[in-house]
Amino acid sequence: KEGYTLLEAARLHGTLMSASNLCRWGRAHFFALQNVIRRQLQMRASAMRGYARRHNSTYAAYLEKALDKGLEKRLSALVQVNLARVLWKDPSPIPRTEELRAELDILHSYLANPSNPWEISIGHI
Repeated sequence: KEGYTLLEAARLHGTLMSASNLCRWGRAHFFALQNVIRRQLQMRASAMRGYARRHNSTYAAYLEKALDKGLEKRLSALVQVNLARVLWKDPSPIPRTEELRAELDILHSYLANPSNPWEISIGHI
């Protein structure tokens, strides 16, 4: 698979975080994945904010004037929730870079090899 969605990348990140509890050195080996997720979130959020600023500015100004003070404070939180929902459900693929591919290959080969010992005993899990 040459590309993946942001939600798939986040799931992989969570799985790797769980695996890195057993092999602590591995946590430093998936920074490329973290950087890809961060860059994509920043780029997409910036694009969405710019679009909303250009197209919804009059509607947002109307809402701010129409709402009373108690609800006006909640408006930005509701907008942020909507932004997060759109960002995480975006189906557009993220291309897999060579840096990320090499990093994931190293992690997979180490974790799949049964001769590599865990760093903590099974009783501490």
